[in-house]
Amino acid sequence: MNNLTIVARRRLLAIALTLFVVVLVFPALAERITDWLWYREIGFERVFVLRIVAWWVLLLLTGITAFVILYVNARIALRGMVRSKESMLVLAEGGVETREKLLTTIALRAALPATLLLSALIAFGAAGRWRALLEFWYRTPFGQADPVFGRDIAYYVFTVPAVQMGIDTVWGLIFLALVGVAIPTYLARGDVQWRLGRLIIERPAQMHLAILGAVWLVISAARIWWVGIPSLLFGVHGPLTGASFVDLHVRMPGMKVLAFVLVAAAVYLVIAARRGNFVR
Repeated sequence: MNNLTIVARRRLLAIALTLFVVVLVFPALAERITDWLWYREIGFERVFVLRIVAWWVLLLLTGITAFVILYVNARIALRGMVRSKESMLVLAEGGVETREKLLTTIALRAALPATLLLSALIAFGAAGRWRALLEFWYRTPFGQADPVFGRDIAYYVFTVPAVQMGIDTVWGLIFLALVGVAIPTYLARGDVQWRLGRLIIERPAQMHLAILGAVWLVISAARIWWVGIPSLLFGVHGPLTGASFVDLHVRMPGMKVLAFVLVAAAVYLVIAARRGNFVR
């Protein structure tokens, strides 16, 4: 690598950092300073600080959790793969013969930066829901129970949105680990392929995909049980709001049955994978 190439790369890096600061950092910083001045003017500095703390707590907690889930699953899917010592350009020019080595090298090199990028995007998205965290943390009973489940009404105002936020985040992470990380990696290494009109999944990939699928099904069941069923109380039926007769005597029992079916399906997936007949 000559000096001109090094200088060109440094200039590109400097330009990229400058654009990042100008486009993202400065506007965000200006917005925060404006908010701080307004909150201080009306004497609510503590509210501003709590908002910032909640934002950072969600950002870090979600980012770390997302990275652990995605990267660990990527490493599990990549186990046993060895990076080729040849450059990617050489592998790309090799044609069909080096296709597997090229895909392996790309997967190994992309695992860490791709999971970091996805984790950051997910974390910033979750941090925007800081209000639900603060409402749950400082929840106060209303002293009035609902006539269906006997819970304090504050549970539906403060707790259910926080539970929904947590379950939706984990649900999306597991789905992304399955569809965006594990399956593409196994496709790249040839452990998942369509052969002679049949879907073939090799034994090492079966258990990993089955566990991810089972966890996703269990979280889906939890989503129905702890979010879907309580949300029936907020149903809108024409001019009326609340749980109707159909909601309580048809939809709710059906949702409970569906939750149990999802858990049973999750157990079946794991058992089938252990027996080696996940895909026939």
